[in-house]
Amino acid sequence: MKMKKVTDMLIDEAVMELEGLMRTIRCDPNAFEFANVLFENRFRGAVKRILHLKNLAEGCFEEGDSAQADKYLGQATEVERQFYGYLKHACLILSHSPSKADEIVQDADQILPDLINKLRLMGQ
Repeated sequence: MKMKKVTDMLIDEAVMELEGLMRTIRCDPNAFEFANVLFENRFRGAVKRILHLKNLAEGCFEEGDSAQADKYLGQATEVERQFYGYLKHACLILSHSPSKADEIVQDADQILPDLINKLRLMGQ
């Protein structure tokens, strides 16, 4: 049996935390499971993309190319913004309540940035 890497475990924990927030929505269980699978794939993709862009930015800063580094950081911010937009839209579809969707996004606001910071501190 393979041991999961610490990075995978941190990502799994963040996924479970976000899923827990989404489970507060009263909706059809099949619709939730479908949305959750799509959401988890989107989240994992966003994490990988943001890490990649931040690592590229770090390399540019080390080479003295702060203009290119700023572009990469801007792209990373855009990936994060799109993810939270996707989360809000998914929650709105499931709940039919703009206030519930806003509440979940607000509660989830620091999960992705905190995860990225932990992973970067670990050298990812």
